[in-house]
Amino acid sequence: VTKAGQYTLIVSAGAASPLKFETGAPASVLIVPGAVSAAATLVDGACLNTSCLAGRITTLTVQTRDAYGNFLQEPLSAGSTIAATFSGAATVVFSDFAYTSAGQYIREYSLAKSGSYSLSAAVNGVNASAVYSTTVTPGDISSAACTIAGPSALASA
Repeated sequence: VTKAGQYTLIVSAGAASPLKFETGAPASVLIVPGAVSAAATLVDGACLNTSCLAGRITTLTVQTRDAYGNFLQEPLSAGSTIAATFSGAATVVFSDFAYTSAGQYIREYSLAKSGSYSLSAAVNGVNASAVYSTTVTPGDISSAACTIAGPSALASA
């Protein structure tokens, strides 16, 4: 069985010698997800494989799964790590990953400079199977971040 869930166990030995069940039979069996698999872990976010504005705060979601694709139902064990990094010279502001429920972690981030970047994620030091790209376009103009250069308009002739 590779799919986590609740199952009913029915045992049959054939017509010649049927098995007798004790009180409570048939038995109920709970199959739980296995260990986390970086290759099966899903990464999602509003700015992945698309474009977004520089300075926009967006959310990155990591859904941990086992090798069979079952969502983990508990937080990773102590000492386990989830990491996400952008390539290139991006100025990235990350929050810490926060566990929400059912094996899901979220992290807010913001890319401050326009350009093209790729994101890779890892679980316990093992890269997830996909690398995601994003194109960051300039954000809104901020007068506090602007400078004026050139000949002085106030110079007298």
